[in-house]
Amino acid sequence: MRPILLKILKRLVIVYLVFVHLALIYFAAERYYGPLLTFDEMEIGNVNAPAVNATPAEYELSDLMIEPTPAYVPTPEIVFDPRAGLLIPVLGVTAAQLTDSYNDERGEDRTHEAIDIAAPLGTPVLAAADGTIAKFHDSEAGGITIHQLNTSQTLVFYYAHLQRRADDITEGSFVRKGTTIGYVGDTGNAGEGNYHLHFSIAKISDPSRYFEGTYLNPFPYLIDPNLAPQ
Repeated sequence: MRPILLKILKRLVIVYLVFVHLALIYFAAERYYGPLLTFDEMEIGNVNAPAVNATPAEYELSDLMIEPTPAYVPTPEIVFDPRAGLLIPVLGVTAAQLTDSYNDERGEDRTHEAIDIAAPLGTPVLAAADGTIAKFHDSEAGGITIHQLNTSQTLVFYYAHLQRRADDITEGSFVRKGTTIGYVGDTGNAGEGNYHLHFSIAKISDPSRYFEGTYLNPFPYLIDPNLAPQ
């Protein structure tokens, strides 16, 4: 009788050790993988084993990557003033950056009678006021130029040394204040690499003779948006 009891006892000990061993494996797996069994996955009388969660190493690299956000590149805004004053005709240039060169000497027998506005090559040139494109003209002195009449056709705005004119304007086009009409360059006698806009204003009596008139200094009108040339 005693040998039989010893055999039964040994088997119980073995079963107990196996159970303890399995329990240790289970709890170790839960600690590493997370819960392996939830109440939602259990049914009375039936246990449905859940799928083992994937380890971090099993994720695709693309699932872990975040698409970079493109860098924000600020662009200068056109400061449109609805008042009667003129707009500085080069994008991004402020009144504080302007220099009055109207009375500067240009040779022995003449003065500048315009203002030069320095800017990088290709900077948009803007219509200083509403008006009509009167003439495209290329010359040895001015290079690529534009003559623009104001709405009353009593003033002509002259833009010179352009790199090129805007593609969507032609002679006779009506343009609004702030419209891009060309791009800053160094054509004509500006000097290679001396990128700037030569801008002048002339008072005229005959729109057909836009090239003749009495020059006005643009500087006061460009630094004061309340002041309009007459």
